[in-house]
Amino acid sequence: MKNTWTKLISREGVDLLSISGLDVVFYDCVREVDRKSREPFFTIVQNKILTHYLTADSLEVGRAVYIDYFRTPRQVEQYYKSGLKFLKNAELAANKYRSQRRAGWELKAFQELRKQFMCLNYDLSIWPWWGIESWQIDFEKILKGLIKRRKLEAKEEQIIASVYKAWKKTAIVELQERFQKGEDVENLVQQYQFLRSWSLVWFRPINKQWIIDFGKKQVKSMEIEFLPKSKIFRLLKPNEREKEFLDLAPYISFFKDWRDDVRRKFVYMWSFFFDHLAQKFGVDRDDLGYLSLDELEKALKYNSFPKKLVLYRKEHPIVITTADGTLRMRILNHKIERYLKIARAVSEEQQHSLTIQGIIAQTGRVVGRVRLVKTYHDIKRVNAGDILVANTTHPNYLPGMQRAAAFVTNEGGMISHAAIVARELKKPCIVGSKIATEVLKDDDLVEVNANHGWVRKIKQ
Repeated sequence: MKNTWTKLISREGVDLLSISGLDVVFYDCVREVDRKSREPFFTIVQNKILTHYLTADSLEVGRAVYIDYFRTPRQVEQYYKSGLKFLKNAELAANKYRSQRRAGWELKAFQELRKQFMCLNYDLSIWPWWGIESWQIDFEKILKGLIKRRKLEAKEEQIIASVYKAWKKTAIVELQERFQKGEDVENLVQQYQFLRSWSLVWFRPINKQWIIDFGKKQVKSMEIEFLPKSKIFRLLKPNEREKEFLDLAPYISFFKDWRDDVRRKFVYMWSFFFDHLAQKFGVDRDDLGYLSLDELEKALKYNSFPKKLVLYRKEHPIVITTADGTLRMRILNHKIERYLKIARAVSEEQQHSLTIQGIIAQTGRVVGRVRLVKTYHDIKRVNAGDILVANTTHPNYLPGMQRAAAFVTNEGGMISHAAIVARELKKPCIVGSKIATEVLKDDDLVEVNANHGWVRKIKQ
């Protein structure tokens, strides 16, 4: 086990209400592998950006998850069925309280919402996320090794696309297909509004322009003839372990994004409840997102909203720890300043890296100026020929990705959003670099060599 802290992931626009539930599950995942450390995990939230830090080996944590939970297509199918059942029950519960006006109904509704939210975090959010992230890394090595061993480099693009072809369609794919068929955009805005966020409180509404930007294809990708599974096996000649990974690939490709659909639909179902609470307490809706699950439940029990606490949290960094499974959300002070020191130390160590290496998601070589994309609002700054560098990418980023010459991300694997879009648009892409946003700065001139998996600055 590592003795040093490392950065796990960063996310923008996730409210503290959601984080307070997510972090408990993150902590449980870490404890599966690292049972010796009393406090192996913490989170810092500042300017609506959260960053997780841990001492355990992230890859090993994920392996422990997927070995137990994602070994066969049948297991994924069972998760899919349980996810459908979960959504049905969530909809019944939300509808039950949507028209409730009895005294004290808000507390009962919140307790039901909270119970469902925690089930969601365990079964369809954090646990599978971690397992899938590690599975991608392990499978990418296996698949690349098979292609090289069988001397199939000329068919590599076709094999990769065929292997990762998803088992079923997700909402994003359905939306694109419906837009391409010419369906009414206003109707699509209403039907797919749930895609706006998986965070309980904070969201950015989907509008007509979002659908248009996302649905249209400004660059026509070359059509790929997908190979049937039987032919893939004849070409690659995998052993039994390799067959297990190949069999699972279409299911993981689907489940990775479909679990996001479930999370977003769940949050959207309960959106009315937070609208009501904002009105009940006489606060902005976003203010609810500065409380933990415990704090909001307490506010409902005593009919008292902690406005001063919310105001203070808006202006100060917040540290969330889960020692011994007990979540503590604290405003920065001298006793916990060590957490920011850890974060700064990790960042400084990364900034001194001379080269950036990662997973090749789409081959190619290009030179261009770096454009850091930290939030959706940065997308408008991406111009033709720029190198889009981000922690990870989302469907909201597609307009900028269509203009950019290449993509580089900290996170992700071969079935990440950036990788899928890069293969579709035939643009060089390196994912899973871990440090790109720490090392590269806006306007740096860089060479992205996605034939060999590295990025380097060019002296001017």
